[in-house]
Amino acid sequence: MEGISKERLESQLKRISLQFDYDPTDRMIRMLKQLIMECTELNPWIPIDEDTPIDKELILYYPAGRVNHVFLPKIKLIGYHRPQLSSICRQPSHYQELIKDPT
Repeated sequence: MEGISKERLESQLKRISLQFDYDPTDRMIRMLKQLIMECTELNPWIPIDEDTPIDKELILYYPAGRVNHVFLPKIKLIGYHRPQLSSICRQPSHYQELIKDPT
C-alpha cells in the first residue's frame, strides 16, 4: 500500500496558498482539505522483541528492505535466507500484525 502523510498534504496546501492567489471555495482546495480530514494513522512497523506475538500471522520486515508474510510457529523466530543476500542480516527487525480480511 502506498500513501501520503497528513503533514505532506498540509504542506502542499500551504505551498499552494502561498504560491497562488486562490479562492478558498476552489474545488481543488476543498478537495485537498477533505483529504486532510480523512487521514488516518497507518499500521506502524513494530520492533521485534520478547512481546512479539508468536501465535499469529505477521508481516515481517527485513533490514535488507524485504517484506515477507509469514506465520511464526511457537518454536522461535527465524528469518528466511536467500544465498545471494548472505552478507545481509537474515533476521527480521520489525513486524505488523496481519489484519483480517473484512469480507
